[in-house]
Amino acid sequence: MANNKDMGFLTIKHSSKMADILDKDVFILPLLYHFGIDLGFGEASVEDVCLKYGIKPELFITMCRVYALKGYVPDCSAFDKDDLGTVSRYIHQSHVYYLNEALPELDRQFAEVLGCYEEVHRKVLSKFYSDYRTEVDKHFEYEEKTVLPYIGKLLAGDTDGDYSIADFEDNHSDIEENLYDLRNIIVKYLPGDAPYRMRYGLLMDIIRFGNELDKHTFIENRILVPIALKIEKNG
Repeated sequence: MANNKDMGFLTIKHSSKMADILDKDVFILPLLYHFGIDLGFGEASVEDVCLKYGIKPELFITMCRVYALKGYVPDCSAFDKDDLGTVSRYIHQSHVYYLNEALPELDRQFAEVLGCYEEVHRKVLSKFYSDYRTEVDKHFEYEEKTVLPYIGKLLAGDTDGDYSIADFEDNHSDIEENLYDLRNIIVKYLPGDAPYRMRYGLLMDIIRFGNELDKHTFIENRILVPIALKIEKNG
């Protein structure tokens, strides 16, 4: 049975007030941030705001539901090239945020925490985190240098070549899993050498980043890929 929040997001309309949507669930804020949507909505509707930022309201509502509703499965059958371009923009802007803001902040916090430990613990944790960061950088680099340029060609009508969005599906690494492992190491095994505030601050930011990555990956797999496959097939 759907709760009040779920019902609220399932009944969003083009005429719904954007401020009311945020009031239902503030955790859609990253979605707005990645689209470059500024605050100060006043009484503007979803349609008003989407028109201003070049986003189709139905796609925006679908992506809001991905962020807000656990287990939500989007129907992408009506989405087209314009929507694919919008999702591609969201993915690129997400990468910019991760690489320039979220991950450097995690780096800073992790270095601060590691500085409180003896060398034996510091080496193990540093190696695990360093390997994870390398994997994340490679993951985003592949998407920026291979996947998104391919989407750009697809939008321009260039479907020739050896690459397909199916290759992205096959090579889409699960960077969330290793982040979950890092979270568990901190929860289960990290000694209390670092101050309580530092350890909890790091853990909360790791959880926040993991939740954001989960939504990001879901949108890639369940919205970007289906639209791209349809365009590959039908033009």
